[in-house]
Amino acid sequence: LSRGMLTRPATRLLLTCCVLACGAGHGPSTARAPIGWALQSCRASRQAITALLVCGVEIKNAKISPSSRALDGVDWGAPFPYSERDLTPLDAGSDEFFYVLPRFVNHAGDEARAELADFHSAVLPNSGEGAVLDLCSSFTSHYPKGYRAQRCVALGLNPLELLANPSKTEFRVQNLNTNPSLSDDDGTFDVVTLSLSVDYMTKPLQLFAEIHRVLKPGGIATMAFTNRCFQGKVVRRFLRSPGLCARCVTVESPSNNNT
Repeated sequence: LSRGMLTRPATRLLLTCCVLACGAGHGPSTARAPIGWALQSCRASRQAITALLVCGVEIKNAKISPSSRALDGVDWGAPFPYSERDLTPLDAGSDEFFYVLPRFVNHAGDEARAELADFHSAVLPNSGEGAVLDLCSSFTSHYPKGYRAQRCVALGLNPLELLANPSKTEFRVQNLNTNPSLSDDDGTFDVVTLSLSVDYMTKPLQLFAEIHRVLKPGGIATMAFTNRCFQGKVVRRFLRSPGLCARCVTVESPSNNNT
């Protein structure tokens, strides 16, 4: 995210990201743990990270991986690096038609989903407190079992999946690729999550600007993605990325002075 584009007074967007590294290909596989960057203090004997530190906030359940340092030393150029073609899926047809039937299936392996829930447990408000927005949601938000914020808005494409989401307190049906604008007031949410779908977003700058707008000052936005995808619907640039490190850069890609 570009600080110059998104800054407003007394507001800091804390953006964290985790990658769920699955097996080769895009079919069922044994998924591995999520990783992040800005890592702090590991125990050599267990090769386990005791904390993932982002803007002074400790994020638990991180593990050492080359992708965890994917953004070290990256010098973002001033212009946004991706073209309209880069952000156009191979199947540019209607998203609403593609998702018209509910898919009550998991798009990551058991271990990866468990680790993602652990990751969310470190960044979400305490259960019963705060306001959370889950973008591109479905029948699960990948939150810890039994978790429910005081307010949790699940926003996605299929109403039947959203109705089945146990974490939500309310839901909305919206296609963020045709309309990335959010109807919420400025500074509404403590946390915004976007799991397993950021690589499908065709208007990422507009969407991330909206995420920044609806977050409270000091709020947290988290993105998680895997190397599994619907190849016809994911943006082309993601398919051309040769590995998870490159995909990490592709998804983050701020234009200058990243926040």
